[in-house]
Amino acid sequence: MILQWRDSDFPPQEKILGVIYDAGAILQTDLAEILGISISRSRYYVWRINQDRESPLIIRRSMRSGLRRKEAERFYTLSEAGAQYVHQMIGNTRNARGVDALAYHQLGLIAILMRIIRTIGQEGVNWYSTSEATDLLAATLLQENPAISEDDLRSRLRPDAALLYDGQLTWIEFDNSTEGVRQLQIKYNQYISQLQKVDIEERRVVWVAKDAKRVNVMQAAWQGWIERVGESNVLPDMRFLVETQGTENILINR
Repeated sequence: MILQWRDSDFPPQEKILGVIYDAGAILQTDLAEILGISISRSRYYVWRINQDRESPLIIRRSMRSGLRRKEAERFYTLSEAGAQYVHQMIGNTRNARGVDALAYHQLGLIAILMRIIRTIGQEGVNWYSTSEATDLLAATLLQENPAISEDDLRSRLRPDAALLYDGQLTWIEFDNSTEGVRQLQIKYNQYISQLQKVDIEERRVVWVAKDAKRVNVMQAAWQGWIERVGESNVLPDMRFLVETQGTENILINR
């Protein structure tokens, strides 16, 4: 989990790699804040990591002009070689790959995390990346249903992220307005199907969108799906929020 790197026993350069790996993509400022170091120190470590390498492990990228902020114009991702390095470092046997098309989606997810820890600090906050959240869901399903089939596990959801704080588990979806109503309803149905198999305290899903117009679309799609499947089904607690309007307060409070 991304917040565990700060106090881990790994050397500073490997902590840098670990945070970028778990984030997928992260602003320079956010990387330094999570690790509790200065921006200049984080830049130095990145330079040391890439120094004398034929292929860099860390790629520094520029924000799109429409997203650019003066204090955070650049962000980091890992190359495929960088992802492979981290896999070797942590003993992960899965195939490694870098982040490309999903970079801005990952930045949106990390922005949610940063608002949370700027509100309450890092203590007691457990943030799970997409792959970690997917594994967590599988473990949760197995705990509640030991006889669940391999087919069910293979077809399970891939939540964008998950937050565990004060005993409350929340599945998080960051929406960047790329999915139509039909695609949204397919995912709603997946959540209904999967989360009815777990404890009621683990059925909360927060959808974070960029603006109120998109939130309205998502809420309407959810209501339409409820009418289709019937309210007698065991429905998850679905919440739809604009990313800048107190998202962190909804996530950290019951």
